[in-house]
Amino acid sequence: MRSTISGIIGLSFSFSVGVLLLSLGCALYHNWWPAFVVIFYVLAPIPYGLARRYSETSYSGSNVGLEIALFLTSVLVISAYGLILVLAHSRSIERGALLVLSRC
Repeated sequence: MRSTISGIIGLSFSFSVGVLLLSLGCALYHNWWPAFVVIFYVLAPIPYGLARRYSETSYSGSNVGLEIALFLTSVLVISAYGLILVLAHSRSIERGALLVLSRC
């Protein structure tokens, strides 16, 4: 029970720091294009949550649906960082905003 509570507290703290850095990176450089990363924050846990909800309970072998969900979750998480790099490469955001936003 204690490890569950400390995990939830740690997860909520890291999420709040990430949102703070995202808003600072957008507000300090007067450019709100990086705020589209929030879409990836919202979409990332959905495939894994659906796969865990509808997966079979047999633990013999691998579960194809769960593996695909983990792959899609990984793609969405990497895309969040990739969007920031593409915006910096196209000079839509400044390098300082890239440094602040890459810490999220």
